[in-house]
Amino acid sequence: MNNPTYLEQSLHPVFLDRPLESNHHFSSKDKNGALIITFPKNSKEKISLVITSDVQFNQLELVFPKDSYLSINLLYHFRKNASRDIKILLHQGSNIKITETYLTSRNVKTNLNRILEIDQNAHLLLSSGLFMDGEHTFKDELLLKGENASIDFDTLTISHHQDRFSTIQDIRHQAKNTVSNVHNLMVSNNHSTIEFYVNGYIAKGMSGSNCKQQNRGVILSETGIIRVDPKLFIDEYDVEAGHGAAIGQINEDEMFYLLSRGLSESEAKRLILQGYTEPFVLSLDEGALKKTINQRIARKVKGE
Repeated sequence: MNNPTYLEQSLHPVFLDRPLESNHHFSSKDKNGALIITFPKNSKEKISLVITSDVQFNQLELVFPKDSYLSINLLYHFRKNASRDIKILLHQGSNIKITETYLTSRNVKTNLNRILEIDQNAHLLLSSGLFMDGEHTFKDELLLKGENASIDFDTLTISHHQDRFSTIQDIRHQAKNTVSNVHNLMVSNNHSTIEFYVNGYIAKGMSGSNCKQQNRGVILSETGIIRVDPKLFIDEYDVEAGHGAAIGQINEDEMFYLLSRGLSESEAKRLILQGYTEPFVLSLDEGALKKTINQRIARKVKGE
C-alpha cells in the first residue's frame, strides 16, 4: 500500500514495513517477533524511521550505544487499528535527540506502550507530537536507571471531533542525581477528550534527584474536555520535585483584540495557540512533513 507523500519525502526515510536492506545508519535483527535496531555512535545526517500499521512486528526496540550522539526522527503513521510495544534504550554517556510524530489516515484505535530506559550520564531530549484521529492510549515508563541520567520529555496533543487521548506517564528515578523535566501541552476542540495521568517517583536513597512536571491545556469549545492528574511519590528528603497544571479556555481579552484587528476567529485562535504548537513545529525539518503538521494543526483548531 502506498504511503502518503509526506512520509516518502521525509529526510532519508527508512520504512520498517519494508524489507530492511544493509544500511550504514544502523544494524537490525528480528528476535522472537521483536525488531531490535542498534544505531551507530554518530551520524552526520539526521536519521528518519517510518513505522506504519503495516509492520509485521508488535515490538520495536531502539538501542543507542555508549557515548553515542545522534538526532532521530520517528514517524508513526496508522491507517488501521494497532497495538505496539516500543522500547528506547540509552547506554552510558549517550546524548540523543528524538522527534516523534504520530499521524493517522482516518479514525483508528491504537494502544502504544513505551519504555524509555536511560543509563548513567545519558541524556534524552524527546519531543512527541500527537495529531492522530480516533481513540488512542499511551502508557509511558520513563526509567532513569543510572546516576546522572536525565530526560527532557515534551508532548503536544491536539484533538478535535470525537477524538479521545488517554496517556499515563510514570517517571521513575532509580539512581542518584537523576533529572526529569516533563512538559505536556494539550489542545481540545469540539467534543474531544484528552486525559493525562502523570506520576513522578523518587525512590529512597536517590538523593540529589530532580523531578519536575508541567501540564498546560486549552479548550476551544464548550464540550471539549481536558483532565490532568499530576502526582509525586517522594521517598527521599534530599531532592527537588514539583508539578503544576493549568487548564482553561482561550483568554477572551486576547481574542477580542485580535478580532478587532481584522483576524477571523480561526486565525485568532491559531495565533494564540502558537505558544503551544510552535516549539514542536520548530523541531521538525523543513519539508513535506512540516507542511502536513501545520495543515493538521490548522484543521483541528478549526474543528474540521
